[in-house]
Amino acid sequence: MLIVLTDEQQEQLNAAVDMAARDHGGAVVLRSLILGAYNGDEWRVDLTDLRRLDDRTTKWAWLIISIAAQSRAEIHTLVDERRSKLIRRWASERADARKALGDELGLPREDVMRVVRS
Repeated sequence: MLIVLTDEQQEQLNAAVDMAARDHGGAVVLRSLILGAYNGDEWRVDLTDLRRLDDRTTKWAWLIISIAAQSRAEIHTLVDERRSKLIRRWASERADARKALGDELGLPREDVMRVVRS
């Protein structure tokens, strides 16, 4: 099902992506949720991380979870091009970091994913 966001939901999603670009605990959690919505097979989310969120970022987290649950559209297609590129860049950077870790440890990709998830 394709989801159509209200103007308020679109504003909130844009604000969540903008917040996720920052470097504090709540931003890291939002970024993880966004990446999980982008590619859940690749980017798993630890739900206990939600405890790190304040009221505002918790509302954004629920919006991201709701979008992921109700739509087949990938989250990066629901934001403007600048934010979409940002989400794709985060995924690429994390993939590169995992590959570097695997190379350093001499582990194949699947084993690195298991180590990172545990």
